[in-house]
Amino acid sequence: SRVARSVADYESRSAHWRRGIGLLQGPEAWWFGLGLGRLPAHYDRIAPRGEFSGEARWQGADAGSGAVSLAGPRSRWGLGGLHGLTQRVPLVPGYRIRFDVSTERGADVLVRVCESHLLYDRACQVARVRAAPTGTAEWRTYQVALEGEPLSAGHWWAPRQGVLTLSVLGAGSSAIFDNIVLEASSGQALLVNGDFSAGLAHWLPAAQFYFLPWHIDNLYLELLIERGIVGALLLLGLTAAVLWRQVRLASQGDALAPFIAAALSGVLCLGLVSSVLDVPRVALSLALLLTLGLVRVK
Repeated sequence: SRVARSVADYESRSAHWRRGIGLLQGPEAWWFGLGLGRLPAHYDRIAPRGEFSGEARWQGADAGSGAVSLAGPRSRWGLGGLHGLTQRVPLVPGYRIRFDVSTERGADVLVRVCESHLLYDRACQVARVRAAPTGTAEWRTYQVALEGEPLSAGHWWAPRQGVLTLSVLGAGSSAIFDNIVLEASSGQALLVNGDFSAGLAHWLPAAQFYFLPWHIDNLYLELLIERGIVGALLLLGLTAAVLWRQVRLASQGDALAPFIAAALSGVLCLGLVSSVLDVPRVALSLALLLTLGLVRVK
């Protein structure tokens, strides 16, 4: 099915790439880039229809107290529910959730507990709450039961993970949450740091299905946009030098050189359709691979 969508996939990527290149405004940006990790913020602000699907911000005046502000997309209603604040929870029967909300204009709140693997949900129990407007310093408490098909923890040899997701729906909507409590039918409390007194510890803002603002889906464009022509040429030049060194070492009978060359070639090929370096563990692996290929002796 993915191969069947290749033409449409390429057209959407091409449009995405053009919007990314459009972020380079002025000679300085072309030569030195927007800055490491700055692509998402610029794409959200400048690229046509490139806004984030939502955001989460911790609000705290001092240690031991806090709340979190959740917002939906700024203007695109179709992106509602594709971003939320998440925490892993046990898969147990009978979820009930309680939370305090403060919102000036009101907000639709979507609560889900799903059997999830990475970013993909298998089955979910859901509740939807319409939070009424409150004053800026007022709070209202809501408590609802989640509904849906029973969730399964899976087999002992292939356990499934449960994830709670809290989202604000609707373009331009936002709300502040505090004292979130998720309970099983047994009364067992399932959340950690539900009062956000430890910041966002144990919580993770996450997006699903719509990732355009966060990466450009091309290694070479990522280097150009964030590091500029200078940075892209330096890294690609270093990679070419390491590859050439592995070719020479392989011709001398070095057993490891072909594997280093193959790994680097794989990165360069995958980089045609993936950003690669926006995943910290992959970026670190590539840096270690380049270092190994550069300094090791036969």
